[in-house]
Amino acid sequence: MPKEAVGRVLDRYEIDTKIVECITLHPKSTIDFISKETNLSYTAVRNSLTRLTSLGVVIQTDQLEGSGRRGRPAARFRLDKGLQILIPPRHFQHLATVLIDQLIEKEGVAQVEKLLDRAGQVQATKLVAAWKEDTISSSLRSVLQRISKLYNSIGGYSQVRRNQDGFYLEVKNCVYGDVAAAYPHTICRYHESLIANILLQALAGSSVTVKHEQVMAVGDHQCQFRISSS
Repeated sequence: MPKEAVGRVLDRYEIDTKIVECITLHPKSTIDFISKETNLSYTAVRNSLTRLTSLGVVIQTDQLEGSGRRGRPAARFRLDKGLQILIPPRHFQHLATVLIDQLIEKEGVAQVEKLLDRAGQVQATKLVAAWKEDTISSSLRSVLQRISKLYNSIGGYSQVRRNQDGFYLEVKNCVYGDVAAAYPHTICRYHESLIANILLQALAGSSVTVKHEQVMAVGDHQCQFRISSS
């Protein structure tokens, strides 16, 4: 990725972060309010909110301004239910890294990776059960959209893309940060297992392959999972 493009991605990410933090502290904020609180231009806030809303991170509600029913409707924004922060707190990442250190020292890398594989399987079973019949009877694309929405709910900036090679699930923000950087391929086993097992269980009878082609924790600009059916 060209250096200027990287700069634009970082700028956008920093703007989004400020806005999400503002909405976390001030639910049902208007664009004007967010602009004043963050010192960002009205246009920058509006563009960011459009993007965050399309990703399912932010929800827009319209509320009348003024008294009675004669007020002017104003767009207000809040975080999607369950989304509290965009990035996990630094102290949580530190604790997680310490725990992974201890597990690897005691059990070895192979055993920890098996544990994360199992964790992905268990979480996938819970999610598919919660989604019930509407997911089980869905197409590959719609199940991937559900997975993408799941990643967006924890600040992953995810999207589903398709080309002649098949479907791609792309995650722009690594929500595990320092932990993934310290143990990139080990931590990635959880994501690989989660995605593969959701697809396996939600699309019973279909053969789907998941390949983790790009990894942020080793320097790529995104995590990219290629999903192909056979």
